[in-house]
Amino acid sequence: MRIGLNAQILTDGRTGVTRFAKNVIQLLPEIGVEHEFIIFGNPHDVVAQQINVTLVPTPALINSSAKRIIWEQTMLPYLINNLNIDLMYYPDHTSPVYRLKSIVIITVHDVSTFAVPETVGIARRLYKQAVIKRSVQLCDAILTGSEATKEEIIKYLPLSAHKTNVVLYGLEESIAPVKDDFILSSIKAKYQLTTPYILHVGTIEARKNIIRIVRAFARGRKSHQWKQRLVLVGAPGYGFDDIERTIAEENVKDLVTITGYVDDNDLPGIYSLADVLIYPSLYEGFGFPPLEAMKCGCPVVASYATSLPEVIGDAGILVNPYNENEIFDALHRVITDNKLHNELAQKGKDRIRQFTWKKTVEGILHVMTHM
Repeated sequence: MRIGLNAQILTDGRTGVTRFAKNVIQLLPEIGVEHEFIIFGNPHDVVAQQINVTLVPTPALINSSAKRIIWEQTMLPYLINNLNIDLMYYPDHTSPVYRLKSIVIITVHDVSTFAVPETVGIARRLYKQAVIKRSVQLCDAILTGSEATKEEIIKYLPLSAHKTNVVLYGLEESIAPVKDDFILSSIKAKYQLTTPYILHVGTIEARKNIIRIVRAFARGRKSHQWKQRLVLVGAPGYGFDDIERTIAEENVKDLVTITGYVDDNDLPGIYSLADVLIYPSLYEGFGFPPLEAMKCGCPVVASYATSLPEVIGDAGILVNPYNENEIFDALHRVITDNKLHNELAQKGKDRIRQFTWKKTVEGILHVMTHM
């Protein structure tokens, strides 16, 4: 089978979707050795080393989301049809707005623009809703990372029920606890981290429920003598101004560190230094940070909303993301109870063994070969 892979999303930076696409596109040719893969992508992002891979380079000028979208809707369909692709796979939700000659499979990572529209800007919301609706209508199969997200897709896009498949996502082998004191000291210096600290990893935006995190943290510092600082790792997103305002109103500005993006190689060390990961997201299609934290021995407090219970299982404490008291209480328990802290750390390390990119790609290939 001649399988096309749209790798253009790899130019979009360090999002969870980009990470998913990178791992899947890299492993598909290795595991599906009997198939021929045609990868459409920027040579800077894709290294085609295997004999069953052909790279169709895309212009280097496609260096923004807007340019990528235009190219995907104009030139890419033309190339797919001319190269006689049997099956075309889009690792993000966006496929052409008109039907191709080939079979089309897409991955829909979440439907947050339908489920929690208030956490997304109106322009982005309207665009995402329109494109997802059209892509779901025209594709032949949909992949997603959890049963919860499958249910959400079917809820908001009922016509997708018969063609939505769940394939769990994976975790890189390179993510592991860091115990080297020199490396840990270097990371502390690089990001100006002062231990101990409570950690959040992800875009600093409304959907991640950062305001309630800040309020729970401020309460712990003021009323319960917490020694921890709050470290927010990630880039600012929608609603960041309100988050900054809350930090100022709670008088914890000097106790909150916002790192921006961090080097992927430094993340394991940041997790290893943290006392707890707090992740009470209002909506998640999957959620990589809890998995990463668990692998590094960092206990997790997370939301019981959407997919997170499937990811975390009984290896973390799950809370109502809309209940600030629950968020505070869970954090307080982990911070003050060493026995609980250690139990959660061990359960997390056991839990992550079932999440591998090899299993993810085997699941994707199974769907592809049964179309």
